[in-house]
Amino acid sequence: MRRPYLSLAAILFLGWLGLGYLLVRERAELASIARRRSALEEEQARQIAEVRRQLGASQEARTKAGKAIDLLKGGTAKAAGDDDGLLRIHISDIVRDHPEYAAIQAANSRRGVISRYGPGLAALNLPADQLAKLKSLLVERTQGEQDAQQAATAAGIKPGSPDWRVAVQDADNAVDDAITALTGRKGASLVNWLQAQGTIQNQVSTQFGPDFADAGVALTPEQSATLQQAMSTANYSGKSTSDRPANYNEIDPASGMSPHDQRILASASAGLNPSQLEILKTDLMQAHQRAAIQQQYTGGDGGPVRFAP
Repeated sequence: MRRPYLSLAAILFLGWLGLGYLLVRERAELASIARRRSALEEEQARQIAEVRRQLGASQEARTKAGKAIDLLKGGTAKAAGDDDGLLRIHISDIVRDHPEYAAIQAANSRRGVISRYGPGLAALNLPADQLAKLKSLLVERTQGEQDAQQAATAAGIKPGSPDWRVAVQDADNAVDDAITALTGRKGASLVNWLQAQGTIQNQVSTQFGPDFADAGVALTPEQSATLQQAMSTANYSGKSTSDRPANYNEIDPASGMSPHDQRILASASAGLNPSQLEILKTDLMQAHQRAAIQQQYTGGDGGPVRFAP
């Protein structure tokens, strides 16, 4: 009788040994998992601390750089009235420290004038010497506007405010008189007309043109010229308004278009096909719809507005 008991005891003993081994093994695995988890958490904490350190160092560097520039510029890097936190570095300060920069800036201004007024300048068909003088006056006008804007802002006048605009207009007047003497056309009106021609060309190439191409009825060079001429003829910017129809720019609720739009369509019909005219009509209507919706958010105070995504 003792042998069965001994066998059973041995079996139970072996079972307990096996269970004990399994428990020890499981505890060892749990301990290993805990160690790996702890190491991972420590590494993550180290990485977070390093990122925070780098961000702090970057912010400190930016702050020091801004203070250094303010010190070098005698505190003029940030003009009076600037409250958006952006660093302002004035061209006049750069020119003061680096006189050679004036010629570089003048060349850049000339490029801007040619880009901005190019279509209108070409349409004037002026003699070469007269055209060169006009370009120089336009460059002078642009630089004068920039100087006036800087001076007004430094005096604490809010950019875009009526007083700020008066300061800029005063700077324009002297150059406008010289343009009048050179071309025989009122300087301010001529500049407005030149601006309108550049805007029209840009509108045709970047707004209307892609829509025509997307619809499979791309404008030919001749059609682009026709549309630009139609828009120029309908535009009164820089022209006498004595013969402009009443309510010329008011939108008719029924058609969603203005007499100005209707004149563009009528003139463009000489060179555009019906499909293209329909696309043009849709673009003109959408421009009014977009303006009407955006106006609800601008406050209507006439100040500068930038729509961001």
